[in-house]
Amino acid sequence: MKIIYKEPFKKLNDKEIEDNPRKYKDEIQNLIGGEFDHLWLPHNIKLLRNIHGKSLNLEPNIPVDHDLILGNVIFIGSDGDENFTSLSEIQEAYIRKIFC
Repeated sequence: MKIIYKEPFKKLNDKEIEDNPRKYKDEIQNLIGGEFDHLWLPHNIKLLRNIHGKSLNLEPNIPVDHDLILGNVIFIGSDGDENFTSLSEIQEAYIRKIFC
């Protein structure tokens, strides 16, 4: 499954993760650095972030809706519900336009 990964002070990075829901949760937690939640972005994109970013004093990464997201983030597609999907070309273009 195609995602975009971003660490603080680094550029966006294309990555592939497991397409199996039983396996990708662990992979996502590894990349994020712990438990994660999500924010909805336009075009059925989810921004995954460390749920404890502020209490862990993680480094600042990107601004989103008058907030500063801390720590590593993942941009991933969604079917409009709870299921993750591979990013489409349109979703990737949006992410690169807004967060580059």
